[in-house]
Amino acid sequence: MNDTTDKGMEWATRLCENPGLAAECDWTAFDGNAWHCLLCKQPQFSSMCDWSFAREWRDEIGRWYWVTLLGEQPQFADRCDCWADFDETDLVYLLRKQPSLASRLTMEKQSGEVQGMILNADPEALSRCRVDNFSSKDWRRFLLELDAVPGELLDKCPWEKFTGNDWVGLLCSKADFAKYCHWDTFETDNWRELLHSRPEYRSEFNAHSGLKYEDLDVENWEPF
Repeated sequence: MNDTTDKGMEWATRLCENPGLAAECDWTAFDGNAWHCLLCKQPQFSSMCDWSFAREWRDEIGRWYWVTLLGEQPQFADRCDCWADFDETDLVYLLRKQPSLASRLTMEKQSGEVQGMILNADPEALSRCRVDNFSSKDWRRFLLELDAVPGELLDKCPWEKFTGNDWVGLLCSKADFAKYCHWDTFETDNWRELLHSRPEYRSEFNAHSGLKYEDLDVENWEPF
């Protein structure tokens, strides 16, 4: 850091702790790093900046300044001009912090995980959803996390691609999806894990497994 940068960060740190010192502050010493530090904690001081420092936040590393600032202070969303440049890591972090910002995002190039998070926060984005970008892992996460899954999405779900592990992870939490289950994908360990947590599925085991329940030794089975 040069002397000006050092001075700006010193002021940012002081103002974060004591905003009453604003009248004494040398605002000309602030760079993008100092503004980020200050605005995350004391957003009222945005009136003192012209946002020209945001030019420093357009590269791959600099975008993280926007992500973390918006994660704390979403009211600055209109100031951000690099929404299309955020990668999956940026968006997952941002949506976990501020789901309300989902309406700012396009669906077209997003992963299944990010699309699921957008839909969870903004159900009206359903018409823009690209389910062809969903892996079975994305689907499972999506089905587990979404508060209410729209029927038209359930119709598009590739249930036949789910593995036994996918089904166990889903059914242990959401029994409503049992009607879609392909029980023939279950391995012996899948049955053990499911019945250990959800013994009510024993009738499905009897109907589909071709195994003897006593051979599973469910009572003595322990999660990995």
